[in-house]
Order: sequence, then C-alpha cells, then structure tokens
Amino acid sequence: VSEMSRQAAALAREAGHPLSDAVQRDVETTLRAVLADPEAATVWEAGRVEGVLTPPSEFGADVVAAAPARRTSAPARTSRK
Repeated sequence: VSEMSRQAAALAREAGHPLSDAVQRDVETTLRAVLADPEAATVWEAGRVEGVLTPPSEFGADVVAAAPARRTSAPARTSRK
C-alpha cells in the first residue's frame, strides 16, 4: 500500500500536480480501506471516491493513528443498488 501511494504521488508529480504529504497519507488511508472494507472496495470499483475512505478501526490501528483519516466531502460510501 505504501508503495502504491508513492507511485500515485510520483504520477501526480509527473503530471504537474504534486501531492502534499497530507494528501499522500489520505491516498494511503483510502487504499488501506479498499483492502479491508468491502463497502469501500465497492466505492473504489465504481470510480466515485469523493473523499478519504477510512479502514475499519481494527485494521492497522497503529498505521491509522500515525496518519489520521479525514473526510473532505460528503461521505463517499453509497448505498447498494
């Protein structure tokens, strides 16, 4: 997950849109959520992530505590159809 986050930051930088450290942590937190939470994975798969997705509290608590997650817009989780 950390390597994928670094790759995302490198791609953004190459495209002329460097990520701040806070945004890169948000990317990593979202990737961890996608791996740990089926609802987050569904949001990711739909391509409609509108804010930081957070992993379940029991998933990587030590990592989550080091990089607090925050939602920057309306909740990204959607109801299933």
